[in-house]
Amino acid sequence: MLRDLLGLTGLTGFTRRKPSRAGLASALVGIALGAAACGGGQPVARGYGSTEIEPLRDSTVLLYGQSSPGIVDYTTGTPAVWWTVDLATGAVKSYGSSTPPSSTPGPAVLQPFACNNEYTPGDSSGSFTLQIVDSTTNAEIDIPRVVSYANCPGGDRMLAAFVLDASGGLVLETGPFDQLAPVSLSVGVLGVVAWMYAGPATAPGPATGVTVLASSGAAPDEEELDTIALGTFDVTTAVPGVPASVAWATGAIPVGSLQSMSVVGPPTLIQPFDGHYIYPREMSDGGATIFAGPLAAGPASELALFELAAGIPLPPSTPVTFAPGDLRVPDRSLLTWQLDRGGGAASEMLVWDDTDETVASCPSIPGAYLIGTWSPDQSKLLFAVPQGSWEYYGSGGPLDLWTPGAAGGPSGCQQLVGNDALAADFSPDGDFMFWLEQPPSGPAQLWVAASDGTGARMIGSGEIAGAHFIGDGAARLEMILGGELDWLDLHDAAGTLHHVAEQVHGAIYDITGGHWLIMGYEWSTTDG
Repeated sequence: MLRDLLGLTGLTGFTRRKPSRAGLASALVGIALGAAACGGGQPVARGYGSTEIEPLRDSTVLLYGQSSPGIVDYTTGTPAVWWTVDLATGAVKSYGSSTPPSSTPGPAVLQPFACNNEYTPGDSSGSFTLQIVDSTTNAEIDIPRVVSYANCPGGDRMLAAFVLDASGGLVLETGPFDQLAPVSLSVGVLGVVAWMYAGPATAPGPATGVTVLASSGAAPDEEELDTIALGTFDVTTAVPGVPASVAWATGAIPVGSLQSMSVVGPPTLIQPFDGHYIYPREMSDGGATIFAGPLAAGPASELALFELAAGIPLPPSTPVTFAPGDLRVPDRSLLTWQLDRGGGAASEMLVWDDTDETVASCPSIPGAYLIGTWSPDQSKLLFAVPQGSWEYYGSGGPLDLWTPGAAGGPSGCQQLVGNDALAADFSPDGDFMFWLEQPPSGPAQLWVAASDGTGARMIGSGEIAGAHFIGDGAARLEMILGGELDWLDLHDAAGTLHHVAEQVHGAIYDITGGHWLIMGYEWSTTDG
């Protein structure tokens, strides 16, 4: 069956090892949850010390994992009815068409006020009505034409918000939310970039300041990035309109002018990042270029990363797709952008290595959305389209491997697959990678290579789904081959294919450690 499934290509060099039916049945009974039991509600003793907690004979059952510790969610029927089962007691509870609630550790704390943003259809100003509701009395106070605010008020009722005035200008208002007063600032605010908060990012405290795109009265055409301290309302220049010094970053492609008199919006293209900012500048030739700065050391205070376009407005009115991705890990910080320039132009993904201050260009295709996956040692990245569900993959795309440069040299991006890559990952031990390709015609192809992309070889083709690595510190690749669940160890020179079960269906739940799993198997198309 497997040879027929994989066609003439086969799993080259693999030897299939399949247990006897008796051995297979006894093993799966021990790890299958509620498999084929008809007991009258009494716990049934199972192999490996496992216990059936709920006998089910329903072809529509779908497991959704734990919404709370020890509580598993599942649905039955069409339309779906939600249920939970307590793994400790076996208690089952129905929630009808509603999703079961998730538990939160510790007692719930009632916040004094709740905030809702009410947008007006057809309003192009980007503003909304801020609705502040008293959690005790349900009394509501509405603040119209709000563009951005720091926090929902707490017990002190204090609010800081930017509001549009009658002329469409941005005004900072602060105070008790029912007695807001405008603040006089030394600059004109053009857009809100980001609020700053006390405490760690995981548990932020009250707002302490805000970064804005602004212009001064002395030079209204020179837009800059400023920070405003909420306690004193002092304004500090973060990025000046006229840079102190500029240069192209290592690896960047020098295109267009490097002379600029102004930072430029929209604020959605401006991002605080590791103590400085990523932002566009309007250049003297009419184009726009993305910069990083100000930087404490190096060839210049601001580095040009890439030109968006010359002589055309900034996004979103241009066909350029500007979608930064934040890929920070303890020892390295990256940002990525997918650039689709339209008109048949080639697409690319730009990678800014903020740690080494270098730029790399990764080939892409128009419309592709690539995400990065770090290798276990966080020394390289695989860029690919996000994986779909177990039995369905979305549209394919390119597969790129990014690696940092040596001794401050430019980072690099090697394209492993030009298109049709559906899934990819590094092995947990960092020695290998795999990817799955679906050509325009013909069967899917399963490829493996060393983690640096060398030694690539196709190890099989056919109807392949759910390919992924399992286990900690290993290189075991699990997959569904034409309905059969199998795995192989990429360190095994003999390429032995280990058979687990036939006619599997639904998601496969691999338990931490890679030696246990939960699945449904022996699916019958005759009786469901």
